[in-house]
Amino acid sequence: MTDPKRYPFEEPDAHKVAMQLMEVVVTIVAGLPRGFGDLGAHLQSSARSIHLNIAEGSGSEEPGSKAARYSSARGSANECASGMREVRMLRLADRPLINQADNYLHRLGMMLTRLIQHWKNA
Repeated sequence: MTDPKRYPFEEPDAHKVAMQLMEVVVTIVAGLPRGFGDLGAHLQSSARSIHLNIAEGSGSEEPGSKAARYSSARGSANECASGMREVRMLRLADRPLINQADNYLHRLGMMLTRLIQHWKNA
C-alpha cells in the first residue's frame, strides 16, 4: 500500500510535530482519572487547534493571513501547555508522557514564532 497523497500543509515541520503532540495528548487524555473529562476535552481541543491552524496557514496565499493562522496555532500551543502544567501539578499522567508533550509544545512554540516572524515580514 502506498502513502496517501501529501498535502501542502504536511510540509512544514511544525505540522509534523503538532501531529506527534496530538498522539501524546490522546494517550494522556485516555488515562485521565474520572472527573477530569473537561480538562481532557480542553487538551484535545487546543492540541487539535494547533495542527488545524498550521494547515490553514499553509494554505493561505496572503502573508498576513499566514502569520495570523500561525499566531492562532501558537496561542493554542500556549493553551495546551498550560493544561499540561495542570496535568503535571496534579500528577494525572506519567511523567515521561508529560515531558514528551512539553518537549513538543516547546518546539512548536519556537517553530511557530519563526513562521510568524517570517510571514509578518514577507
